[in-house]
Parts: sequence; C-alpha cells; structure tokens
Amino acid sequence: MRRPSSSPHRYGVFLRGDAPLTSRLFEPVPVDAQTAVVTDSRDLPWYPTILLVSQPLHFGNYGGMPLRIIWAALDVATLSCRATASISGLPGTAEGRQHA
Repeated sequence: MRRPSSSPHRYGVFLRGDAPLTSRLFEPVPVDAQTAVVTDSRDLPWYPTILLVSQPLHFGNYGGMPLRIIWAALDVATLSCRATASISGLPGTAEGRQHA
C-alpha cells in the first residue's frame, strides 16, 4: 500500500557511513527513478539512532575482549550481591531468624 503522497516511480535508498560509528546508522533517501533526483533527505529520529548505535554495546563489539572481561566481572559482582541478599533472608540463617 502506497502513501497518497508517493508516486509509483519513487524508490527508497538507504545510505550508510564509512566510520565505525556511522556504519551502524543509515539515512533513508527517496529517489525519483525516472529523473534520478533525490526528492528528500532526512536524518533518522533520535530513538532509532540510539538503538542502532547502542546495539554493538549489547553484543560487545566496541571494546573487544577487555570490555567483555569488565562486563563479566560486573555481572559476577551483581550476581554475588543478589545471592548474598537472598541467602541472608532465608529463615535458617541468623539474619533470617531476626526478621522472622
């Protein structure tokens, strides 16, 4: 289904950058296929830009192995805090008996 403002000879082209940061981003550019003229050019809104830029952070692509080791250490620290809090709240422990 086409939008009312679109024409049958307009196509979308997506441009990507060359730098490490801009290679994750793309810019939609509508092109008139009959005249090869760029009809409009807009940047992505801020929310897809944030999602596209932060995707490699989630998968550990930016910092390599050192960043992965740091994240693993932080994960272990978080899990140990949660485990300690869970164990200390059990009724069989001294802290758990005080609260019961």
